[in-house]
Amino acid sequence: MRNLDACAFTPLAEGNLLCGMRNVLIISISVSLLLFGAGCATRAPLACPEAPAAGRTAKVFFATDRRQLPSGGELRFGRERTDPPGLHLGWERVALGPGHRLGKVDAAIAITPAHEQNESAEGPRPNALRRTDAEIAAFVETRLRPAIRSAPPLRAGRPRQVLVFIHGYNTTFDEAVRKTAQLAGDLELVTCGGEMRGVSVAYSWPAQGTLLSYLADEENAEWTQQRLAPFLQALARVCRQERAELNLVAHSMGARALVRSLADLANAGEPHRREKLADHVILLAPDIGRGLFDQYVERFLPLVGHLTIYVSAKDRALGLSSLLHGGHQRLGLLESTVLAALQITGFGRGDHRELGYIAEQGGAPEKIDMIDVSGSFASQLGHSYDDPAFVADLRELLSHDTPAGSGGRGNLQRREIGPSTFRNVKHLRYFRLKMGAL
Repeated sequence: MRNLDACAFTPLAEGNLLCGMRNVLIISISVSLLLFGAGCATRAPLACPEAPAAGRTAKVFFATDRRQLPSGGELRFGRERTDPPGLHLGWERVALGPGHRLGKVDAAIAITPAHEQNESAEGPRPNALRRTDAEIAAFVETRLRPAIRSAPPLRAGRPRQVLVFIHGYNTTFDEAVRKTAQLAGDLELVTCGGEMRGVSVAYSWPAQGTLLSYLADEENAEWTQQRLAPFLQALARVCRQERAELNLVAHSMGARALVRSLADLANAGEPHRREKLADHVILLAPDIGRGLFDQYVERFLPLVGHLTIYVSAKDRALGLSSLLHGGHQRLGLLESTVLAALQITGFGRGDHRELGYIAEQGGAPEKIDMIDVSGSFASQLGHSYDDPAFVADLRELLSHDTPAGSGGRGNLQRREIGPSTFRNVKHLRYFRLKMGAL
């Protein structure tokens, strides 16, 4: 993927001073990520202390519009776009070793080579490029529907679970699959004994997998929407028919692709005939402008059962993204002004300002929750969202459907947020995740 942006890396001698300054800022972002991303982190607890010595295995379905690489019979996908545009759809087996730690994509999580897999009951793994919406829907019908039907619910009386994870910037295909497997294990979709109790899907768009590829990744995150939207639409239809719960989790720039795709689907349907597409939509450190989100949320909110946005005041990656976008505030970053962005890059120190006083608990649950996880991060970068306290809260939300501030999510402290934060968000609840609560 080359020359995707008008500001390609060109010498300043060519007279493109503005683009040159922008490229310098991108390089500065990359250096900052390298410097601050190596902070010390606390040792997370084992995800499954009672797991067998051989570990457990997760089956992860995937949908990707990355170009397939020649790899001697194994499925491997690079950073280039499919040409012509389309989706490769299939599945991988991922080992979750007994040493896997909660919230971490660690060395204990590894994709099992294809030649070691036994898929005889399901036939050969599909890898053909599917270009049309009908072909995408056919895969969902023939492969995902049986998997949803065969997966037992997490517990009696609960619907079956389907999880879709959409990764962010600077992520490879293998990293996306491994992250999805980590989420499946930590959210109890794979038991400690290795039994699948849900369906996990990695949607991987052609992020370049390098720190200097931010502009190219922005272009590709927009490009993938023409396949993400019909894939989600087909999957949602099957989930409704199977009475399964569809939960969409998107991180960073992937949240931008998801929000826009949901808005496109909302615009395409007649208002009086819109059906719920997802039960939960989870945005983790969303790298999307607040002004853009404010326009999109009004359109897509009728399609989702509940929207949860995890944010932080200590996310240095989003602080630098705000600078790159002319100071426009990012949804996932609290107090995202140029001054605050400079402070969180390391030039200034100090805790973030509280958004308000502690609010009274109680009242009817609202449709949108914003959760501040600033206090739970031990790493300096604050963008990875792998803290055990965060994972525990996400598990209570998705696996147990626990409302914020109650039951297993009692570690969320209700606070007030200014009414002018979002123009079109009428009923937003704001919580802060208390440190050390597992």
